[in-house]
Amino acid sequence: MTCEDTNTIAGISFLAYFLCVTYLDDILALDPELVFLKGEENNPEPLQLDCDLCAIVSNSGQMVGQKVGNEIDQSSCIWRMNNAPTKGYEEDVGHMTMIRVVSHTSVPLLLKNPDYFFKEANTTIYVIWGPFRNMRKDGNGIVYNMLKKTVDVYPNAQIYVTTEKRMSYCDGVFKKETGKDR
Repeated sequence: MTCEDTNTIAGISFLAYFLCVTYLDDILALDPELVFLKGEENNPEPLQLDCDLCAIVSNSGQMVGQKVGNEIDQSSCIWRMNNAPTKGYEEDVGHMTMIRVVSHTSVPLLLKNPDYFFKEANTTIYVIWGPFRNMRKDGNGIVYNMLKKTVDVYPNAQIYVTTEKRMSYCDGVFKKETGKDR
C-alpha cells in the first residue's frame, strides 16, 4: 500500500501523516516495533494489516456536517485519532474503526469510557505512542501501566505500543520537519 492509496477525509494529524509517509508500508507488512501488550513478555505479536484503501479520519469539528460516513465506511482500513467519537456522528464520520492511533496524553480520555472503546469496539486495533518515561515497562511507565490494567479487564482489547526506538525515530522526524522538539 502506498500513500496514493490513502483517502484522507478532512484534516490529518502529524502522526497519521508520519505513519503514511515514512512507514505505512512497514506497519502494514510486519512491524516488530509495535508490540501487542497481551502475552508480550513471552511472545510479542507484531501488528499485521491487510489494507487496500485507507480513510484517515481526523477528530476535527470540520467533520460535522460533511456527510461522508458511508464513503469512509467503504474503506478497508479506517484510522481514527485519539478518542474521536463515532457514536452520534455516523452520518458524518462513519461507524467503523479498524485502527485508532492514540497519543499517551489521550489514554486517560479513553479510560473515562472504557466499555465504549474496549468492549463495544473490541475489533478496533489501538496503536499507542508516547515518550519512554510514560511507556516504560519497568513498572514506572504510568501510561503503560494503565494499558496493562486495561488488557486485564478487557482481554479481547488489541493494544499495541510503540517501542522506545520507534519513538526516538518519530521525534527525530518531527524535529526535522518542524525545527522543534516535541
